[in-house]
Amino acid sequence: MVLVLLLVFAYDRIRDVAATRADVAFGNAAHLLLWESVLHVDYESALNAMLARHHVWQSAASWYYQGMHLSVALCLLLWCYWRYPGQYVPIRNALVTINVVGLAVFWLFPVAPPRLLAGAGFVDSAVVSGVAEKTTTITPALYAAMPSLHLAWAAWVAMVVYRITRDQRARILGLLHGSLTAAVVVTTANHYVLDLFAGILLAAVAMRLFLPTTGTSTGQQHSMRTRVGAATDGPAAGSDNAASGGSRPRKVSALRSGGWRSGDRRPGLLEQVLRVALRLDG
Repeated sequence: MVLVLLLVFAYDRIRDVAATRADVAFGNAAHLLLWESVLHVDYESALNAMLARHHVWQSAASWYYQGMHLSVALCLLLWCYWRYPGQYVPIRNALVTINVVGLAVFWLFPVAPPRLLAGAGFVDSAVVSGVAEKTTTITPALYAAMPSLHLAWAAWVAMVVYRITRDQRARILGLLHGSLTAAVVVTTANHYVLDLFAGILLAAVAMRLFLPTTGTSTGQQHSMRTRVGAATDGPAAGSDNAASGGSRPRKVSALRSGGWRSGDRRPGLLEQVLRVALRLDG
């Protein structure tokens, strides 16, 4: 946790130094808009204009942008530290990697956000709604549009939640936070559409690096172990075995050993999965 907070501090310092490279940042922003035009994904202006017509939503979006990305990510990190200590280190390392790579890109490729492009027609939602005046200690980065760390953090949240729990409500909330963040950062003219793709890609690579896909989430693995334990150690095992003529111990033994006698039927998919789980469980 301290490491993450130190990275946030470093982000502020690099942001201040990058502010001296305005010409480069505005030049990169112009190139980014050109590429978006070529790819037909330059939706920022229309979405920003749509939000500007609704002051209440403009204010809500600005508040969400200012506070939710950091608070949600840090709360999830604390939750993982408390409830999933075995997964905490790789989860934390993925978040740290996101920030380190983001800082490097900010330094090497500063990009001015749409809200600072004079004459481009963008409305700075935080300024117009008055939110900027009330959050003077949480000023958004001047020339750190690419990639969108707001969305990178939100994507990290969604991926972590999906990995550590099978609760569909929690997973939906994770995806909802990511979707809202994506909408907010573009409509408030803080990021370009290409920034969103870069942020999602960065989060995905970081998660893949430290938490490679295993085919099942932590919650699914726990549920599988529970079912396997019930199948092998349940109180009714003795009566079931007697009723079936002792076939169940032979099957469990075969599952654990990984072998089947020639007279046995071919194991089904579920039995093969259970066999792997039992062998891993020791």
